[in-house]
Amino acid sequence: MTAAETEQTGASGDLGPTSPLRDATDALRQALPIIVSHMLLTVMGAVDTAFVGHVSAHEVSVLALANTAAACITVLGVGLIMASETFVSQAFGSGDRATADRFHIQSLWLALFIAVPAAALYAVVPLVIVKLGVSQALATEVRPLLYLRALGLFSYLVVGAFRCYFGATNQGRKLVWISSSALALCLVLNLFFVSGMLGGPRWGALGIVVAEVCTWTMSALALIVAFVRSRRGRPPADLAKDVRPRIEDFRRMVSLGLPLGLQLLMEVAAFFVIASLISRRGEAPLATHYVLVTIAGFVPAIAQGLAISTTARIGQAVGKGARAETWRIGRAGVIATTCLLGACGALILLFDTSVVRIFVGGDDVVGTQVRTLLLLCVGFIVASGFVDIAGSALQGIGDTKVPFLIQAIGLWLFLLPLGYLLDTRFGLGMRGYWIAYPLLRILVALALWGRFRRLSRAT
Repeated sequence: MTAAETEQTGASGDLGPTSPLRDATDALRQALPIIVSHMLLTVMGAVDTAFVGHVSAHEVSVLALANTAAACITVLGVGLIMASETFVSQAFGSGDRATADRFHIQSLWLALFIAVPAAALYAVVPLVIVKLGVSQALATEVRPLLYLRALGLFSYLVVGAFRCYFGATNQGRKLVWISSSALALCLVLNLFFVSGMLGGPRWGALGIVVAEVCTWTMSALALIVAFVRSRRGRPPADLAKDVRPRIEDFRRMVSLGLPLGLQLLMEVAAFFVIASLISRRGEAPLATHYVLVTIAGFVPAIAQGLAISTTARIGQAVGKGARAETWRIGRAGVIATTCLLGACGALILLFDTSVVRIFVGGDDVVGTQVRTLLLLCVGFIVASGFVDIAGSALQGIGDTKVPFLIQAIGLWLFLLPLGYLLDTRFGLGMRGYWIAYPLLRILVALALWGRFRRLSRAT
């Protein structure tokens, strides 16, 4: 039995009569490599913000708009790629490694078919953000960043496909290797392109994007080469059959992944609209908002790592016919998430201004209401952890359509109207949106967990 198969048995086998706390401890232990990997990638984003934040608030604003606008296009493809994790984990759980590999190869084809038309949409974004109230000058500065991201989109999706594959097949150490290598390379490139070390240019936000595109391209090439070498022992006929694009596999991945992609798109689009509305109040509020988003994205990397592990473990349980274990696996993820995010939130509140100053150097961004904003940010972080675990648990059993509808309704019929009302009518400004964020997440988490509880206990 291979090491991966041994890990699988421990992850999705008969867990026996243990306590919820022990289940949570086991879930955390099994998810640790994925958590570390996810945190390293999030650190990369935080490092980018820290680099450009010490250049100027204006550069942070340019990077914020470029990243948010690019994400509006990218996330649909990311959601489609994420569907491969469900099929790979279920095949792996049933002991069918060949089918697991086949779905992974098909996800790489899917990444190519997504990247080509999606990259063309990046040219339209500067025109759209001007219509939303962003100044023409700022939109002009954002344009080259978007063109560069278009060039790196395929590589980014390929790395995402490999992350899903390694997570679904219990190869957590490879995830850590991917993330640590990418972080180290991106750090070196940032020192060259952003800080101007070793005679490099000081390109600010543009340098950040150049470094990221180079990092993802090199990572994707290394992963593809390593995967091809690892499959040299398979019969040529089997390899040829799996390498060819398979319409049926695409149909299944798109059917499951499209709601995931639309859900991510709705969320990122809402954040994009909010960022555009906040940008009307000046560069400092937008930079402050982006720093809070960065902090709010860094800490939930723990919950997202647990969520990815939860999807894989539940998918493996479904694949081996042990559906009764799914509720227990999901409950363990909730307990582990509560403990970890609660501790991280307490640390953020303890160090308050020091946390913000990691990313920026000016008092115009730190502001006088940082403690209130950080408190709201912590509420958003904890509630988001519950949403991530619930959504991933439902994905593991193959349910993505209803979670998409719940998220979409919450974002566009609750978050945006309430945030805008608090911003304009009650004069709370940016705080209005950060009050609405955690309230929305709590409502969505309750709805998703209610559905997962019902489906996981259905026989």
